[in-house]
Amino acid sequence: MKKKLIFLFIGLAIVGFFLFLQKNWELMQYKYGFIKPLIYYKEDPRPRAELLTIQLKEHNLKDINIKLTDLYYSPDTNRLHFGFWYNKWSFNNDSIDLGVFHFNLVDDQGKTYSKNNNFSVEGVYEIFEYIGIDDIDLYGIDTLRMYIHPLDFKSGTINILDSIKEIKIYDKNEDKL
Repeated sequence: MKKKLIFLFIGLAIVGFFLFLQKNWELMQYKYGFIKPLIYYKEDPRPRAELLTIQLKEHNLKDINIKLTDLYYSPDTNRLHFGFWYNKWSFNNDSIDLGVFHFNLVDDQGKTYSKNNNFSVEGVYEIFEYIGIDDIDLYGIDTLRMYIHPLDFKSGTINILDSIKEIKIYDKNEDKL
């Protein structure tokens, strides 16, 4: 009888592990770089140029409880792609509705690029969001900074709160394209 219970427990543990793995499979592939967080549409030109990678110096933003992927630039669409992920419970409070953020990029000439496209993948405990920001010509920019703003939904409208994090993501003199 004890052997049957032990085998039953081991069997249930294995099934639980595989169900957990199946629910998180796509999210884990994005997190660990096996799949790049790219956004393309039917009307986009067919990619001919090589996708360029901008490696971040800081991936784990502990002060705001999110982690960023490297950034990927598509010269054919002038779109910068990246992703971030966070634990579901990290932003389940009164001021931030499940960790929804707005990303602004500002170049050295003061031009602001806002988040245009956003998709998400939900796992058991985490959410991965991948983002594409359009109309960026990295070849004409010397520096690029990212500003991360939490969004507030409490009054029925979406309010962009003050920036809680600033990251220098590209410098023409340090990063090679």
